[in-house]
Amino acid sequence: MHALYLHAAAALSAADVLEMISACPNLVSLGMTEAVLTDAVLGQIPAACPKLKTLHVQCCKGFTWDGLASIVDGLKERLLWIDVQDAWRRQELYDSPPGPALYEALNRCGELRVAALPAGTHVGLITGCAKLQLLHLPWYRTIPLSSLAPMLAARGALPADIDGFACDEASPPRLRGAANRLTVERDMMRTGALAQCTSLAELTLKHCCLETEVQAYLVPLVPRYVLCT
Repeated sequence: MHALYLHAAAALSAADVLEMISACPNLVSLGMTEAVLTDAVLGQIPAACPKLKTLHVQCCKGFTWDGLASIVDGLKERLLWIDVQDAWRRQELYDSPPGPALYEALNRCGELRVAALPAGTHVGLITGCAKLQLLHLPWYRTIPLSSLAPMLAARGALPADIDGFACDEASPPRLRGAANRLTVERDMMRTGALAQCTSLAELTLKHCCLETEVQAYLVPLVPRYVLCT
């Protein structure tokens, strides 16, 4: 078996989850939703699945940022794809930022291509991941585009696809020009910052009115845009 997806696994204990995963040493892809996990269980998965390359964790409970860091660190030499954007069932953990262990682990993932990370992630501390092509954060809690400046400086380029970032006054023109998706609020529309966003494929407008002159400006600039009120 190369792929295992434990969906709605709340009836299983953390020990049950580990036993099932350990019985599949050839796993390449693992997904878990609504599962009971612990930091210890997450830390044992890389050794139990030496071929594992993709990981999806959604709406689970029983583990912390440290547990997430331990599995990422254990997979650092082979991890290609990680989606932990909505990893926890409870919102409280999103309100406490990850510790340095997670960033250190992510920066050691030299093969990582896709990363969907939770709200609260400090992307300015992710300066490794030289092959990263997609970086998504939750759309409902955007963070300033300027937070990606350290990544741009370290890599020389942004991932080809980013999501969950808002254009802000502190973001330099080079950063705006590299972004393919952005959220823009009314005040930023007035600054003319959009003229520097030359690579956009998708634009989300928040608290903006699509007056005729604004539409005339946006249509040739962006293949599609979304209005959020």
